[in-house]
Order: sequence, then C-alpha cells, then structure tokens
Amino acid sequence: MLKMKAKPVGRLVTTVLWQWMREPGLEHFELFRERTGWAMYGTIIVLGQNGPAVVEYTIRCDNAWRTRNANIARHRSPELIFARTCYDHLAGELGVAILSGLLRMQYLEEHSANYRLTSKGQAFITALGIDVSAALSSRRRFAYPCLDWSERVPHLGGALCCSPAMVTTF
Repeated sequence: MLKMKAKPVGRLVTTVLWQWMREPGLEHFELFRERTGWAMYGTIIVLGQNGPAVVEYTIRCDNAWRTRNANIARHRSPELIFARTCYDHLAGELGVAILSGLLRMQYLEEHSANYRLTSKGQAFITALGIDVSAALSSRRRFAYPCLDWSERVPHLGGALCCSPAMVTTF
C-alpha cells in the first residue's frame, strides 16, 4: 500500500464515478499541501470481468504544479478484499469485523459522526497495549466510520485504529 504523510488542505473532489471502455470505475482522491508543494493520494477501483482491481497512486508536485514524482500500485487479489489498509488503518472484511465487534461488545459507542470509547472499551483497548491517551491527544479525529469500498459498510478510521499495536494485534 502507498503511504502518505501530509496535512490535508481540503478536498477539491472526493469521489468520481466514471465509465472507461466497458468497465465502470470509481476514483477517490484527496489533495494535500506539503512543505515543498502538493500531493494527491488516490484510489481507483475498476470492476472488471475477473472481479475488482484496485490502483493506488500518489502524485507529488512542486509549488508550480510540476510533477516531482508519481507512485502507482496495482492490486488484484482475494487477500485485498480480506485485509488491507485504508490510508493507515485496517480495512476490508477484517477491518469491518473489528468495528462490528467493538460496537457489539459495547467498547465503542456512536457519538455524532464519530465513535467514542466506553469505560469497558478503554480497559479492553488498553489491555491490547494501545496508548489511548496518545490517540486522544492526536490532531486527528479519534475514531470514526470510514466507508469500506469492498464491503460497502464502515470500518474504523481515526487515530485509535492506526496505532502500531492495533494494526499488529489484528
């Protein structure tokens, strides 16, 4: 998976549906301001005859919008559907199952458009070795639903689920 460490400035376009030749596609991208220019991180999903194919890309430009580099990764495997990362958190069947379990066990509860830990959830997450206070003090949203492209239901996004302990535990 391609990694991106940048601060978002805004989303010019978040999602585009398109038709290319005979295969429909979906593209999601975000534009980020970096110290030395701009970066665009995106994912393209094409529903082909052999199932979904995914292309992830990162394009970096200088302040004059000249391309500095581009990275492209193509994925086409059942493993991609089972478990992958979405930005820096768990996604796929596994990511959806983790969120479902945390909600079912009442470790997380919905709060506006986010999730928050219950006291029972705080004890569970801490027992996994995850530093809850670090996740809470992060500049990122703590925990929120992130729509999973393969499962069409949310997996867990945010500072809580991107800790190395969370990723390696599951």
